[in-house]
Amino acid sequence: MFRKQFQFVDTLPTYTERNSAIRNLHMADTINGEVDFLKITGDSWQLKQKQGNNLLDMSVLTNENGNINSKFSIASNINKINVVEGKKYLLITNGVNNSSNSYSSIYFGEDDLSYPNESTYVLGTGMSYKAFEMSTGKRSILTATKTCTLTKIIVHGEEDVIDAYTVSEFGLFEYNDEAIDSIAYEPFQPTMPSSELPSEIYNVNGKLISSSFVNLPVLRSIRDNDGNIVEQDTLYVDRLAERAWIKRNIQEIELDGVTLGYCLNNVQKYLNDVIMFDCYTMDVYSAKNGAPVISNYFNYEYEGWVSNNECIFWHGSLNSHFYISLLKTLLTKYGYDGETDASALDAGNAWLQDMYDKENPVKVMFVRQTPVTELLDYSDYILKTSQYETSFYFDDIEEHLQPNISVETKVLVNRNNTKLYGVRFDGALNSGDTVHRLYDAAGLVANVGTDTETAINDFDNIYPWSERKRCCGYFNEYGNFVVNAYEGERDYVTDGSNGEVWVETPLFYYKHIYGDDDSEEIVISAHPISGFEPSPIHISEDGTLLQKAYTAAYPMGIVDGLPTSRSGVYTPVMSLNNGMTNARLMGERYTTTTMAEQYTKCLLMWVEFATRDIQTKMNGCSSLSYSASHTAVVAEDTANRIIISNVNAAAYVVGQGIAIGTSLGSTNVANNRTVTAIDVYDDSNSAITFDGDPVNIAVGNVVFAIAWKTGSCDGVLSSSGSYISNTSGKYTCIYRGEETPFGNAYEWISDVLFKREGSGTTEDPYTYDIYFLPDATKYSSGNITDDYVNANFQLPTADGYVKKFGYDERFPFLRIPSEIGASTSTYYADYYYYPRGALCAAHVGGYWYDGVACGPCYWFCNYAPSYAHVTRRARLSYHR
Repeated sequence: MFRKQFQFVDTLPTYTERNSAIRNLHMADTINGEVDFLKITGDSWQLKQKQGNNLLDMSVLTNENGNINSKFSIASNINKINVVEGKKYLLITNGVNNSSNSYSSIYFGEDDLSYPNESTYVLGTGMSYKAFEMSTGKRSILTATKTCTLTKIIVHGEEDVIDAYTVSEFGLFEYNDEAIDSIAYEPFQPTMPSSELPSEIYNVNGKLISSSFVNLPVLRSIRDNDGNIVEQDTLYVDRLAERAWIKRNIQEIELDGVTLGYCLNNVQKYLNDVIMFDCYTMDVYSAKNGAPVISNYFNYEYEGWVSNNECIFWHGSLNSHFYISLLKTLLTKYGYDGETDASALDAGNAWLQDMYDKENPVKVMFVRQTPVTELLDYSDYILKTSQYETSFYFDDIEEHLQPNISVETKVLVNRNNTKLYGVRFDGALNSGDTVHRLYDAAGLVANVGTDTETAINDFDNIYPWSERKRCCGYFNEYGNFVVNAYEGERDYVTDGSNGEVWVETPLFYYKHIYGDDDSEEIVISAHPISGFEPSPIHISEDGTLLQKAYTAAYPMGIVDGLPTSRSGVYTPVMSLNNGMTNARLMGERYTTTTMAEQYTKCLLMWVEFATRDIQTKMNGCSSLSYSASHTAVVAEDTANRIIISNVNAAAYVVGQGIAIGTSLGSTNVANNRTVTAIDVYDDSNSAITFDGDPVNIAVGNVVFAIAWKTGSCDGVLSSSGSYISNTSGKYTCIYRGEETPFGNAYEWISDVLFKREGSGTTEDPYTYDIYFLPDATKYSSGNITDDYVNANFQLPTADGYVKKFGYDERFPFLRIPSEIGASTSTYYADYYYYPRGALCAAHVGGYWYDGVACGPCYWFCNYAPSYAHVTRRARLSYHR
């Protein structure tokens, strides 16, 4: 029903041309089945294509001496790629219409193409491309954005500012005889002369909401019930509002002291929180040709686009001719044959009643051209879907309503049957009558499996849990993740040969609140709702929201001198400092685990399993051995076994990792060995056999467990669970693609440090401040620099089980223990250690010997960033 006037991509494309051939062509964030990007490197051609936000396929062709000599098909709106032998061009054919008028040509050679330059060819859904050519001696660039301005061109490293070239739709830019390094764009912003402003504009609560892509002053008038102006002033739409429209990255902005929210497509909001539409239509002028165009928040679709699943809301605008025409079209379509004028909006009630069920009545606010004193009451129907794509809403609408307009109980507006999944804990317990699955999670079950047993888990078919999956791939030069294969596909491997292994998580929204009555509520939605926050790992550095985020599937290994996330490697001992050093070997954007990653997985776990004590679902590796008493009782040379007492041998299992040394924690005899068998040696002792080169064992040598080799959960048959047993505490667990989300070994958090304040006396006791680093790539060897922000809560000053997490409204995902007093089974049921030093870092999850203290909410804050120990590891992360 509604479409935006202008569509901008999140990241403007960059083109590079070398040696008379385009080497990299990149289009970011295209929609509805258009080409996502085409990349040519060496002898490899790759085409990726999206349908909505879902990557459908990737195919690779062979380029022999500049010629492409094959053809293939991919699944999507684009049916196939035809390549004519001997020619250096790529012909992309629309699968919907294979006629000669439905193609686009991209040419890479030296010869002229026969295609006419001015022809327009359709590619994908509703998008037009201009055919273009690269004639001898010319360097031609096809601009691939809508409504942008080309501002400069860089040739041989030198910037050449050119006359602004406005790109509306798609256009051709030519630059002769020189190799182009890159070109730069800026968003095209039409402006409107202030003289064109309407004098007075109203909506249901007297507030003007200005179009966010027009930077101009507007007049706000508020009238009383008698029509007298009681308040009037001028508002300005600032760059922040424009950025919200263009980059889709502002969830809430402030305009004239009123908090406004930015709603994306596929959203659900409380009805009375939403200003459904803009309240006017204005004339703006194109910077390119001076022609006036109608611009408003939405374009209105006419009869051919209207169906009873799409039409929900209508409103008046100052452009009465447009509005009356639209209303007449709609009301005629739905049986209204009376006189159509501005008052006909009321007659739309019958049409709306016919469209929707008469349950759960709601009040609908319609924008009017004149001041109104009451809401139009359409309480006999239910709004099942909402088709608004972008709008603003008041954070607290009741505060801004005219005095005689009442606000009804908030009713949730759902789009496409959007559902909520939540859990509420009424007090300390994690099971029983005080734990409630909320909303659409009521009655659902979530179990975990093993390598021999599958489990029933309703969340396997519920977004976002169902779409969290493993893949192998890499982050490209633009910071975008390139998926080489998903788990289950032919090319998916876990050994790193087709890219490291990551977990893809789709964007979702959440609410996590504590009540004054000791309750706690966590709710997850697929779409933004008032009071909900976007998933922390989907917020990029510049504030834009990512549709998908990628986190490492395995703890960090080191292979060929580089950090990895792959199966089959023993992970090295790391301090936070050398963990960050190792991560940066992959590139300057790589770090270790962040707060956003740690908290995001907790949100998903809590709601899915309806408990804060995740070890009641799967223990993880938390009860293996780490004792100086596990000593060899027999000396053997060139041996692949160690003989220890039966009592001690009972603590080990086949498959785990061990190390042997002259003392506990020492690996000077053997390290990173896998137990292959445990056999009876005599009545009192057992032989633990291990792989690798034989070693000399002396009486008194100490054997102890170490972190499992990565890949220990590769054979688990369910979305989550453990190898062999979920309850013994001896085997690692996996949570929806992430191996060892807790237990096995501590993992360092890269973007928080803790600083001790005070002198430690009764008069001036120690306190522990939390310092958060918004950009983890700026980590500086454990030093608190000016890049850190002091959180508005502090750490507890004693050890204990975690009862509550602190909250900083600036960083909603900065959830670190702020209150202790729980137990092994109440509240979060995971342990916390307070800092002992002047400057400490955080490692989380617990290790193989921590027992019931382990879990995703286990916070060990007791050591400096330089501290390394056999129980400490790290995990790779990428800062976007």
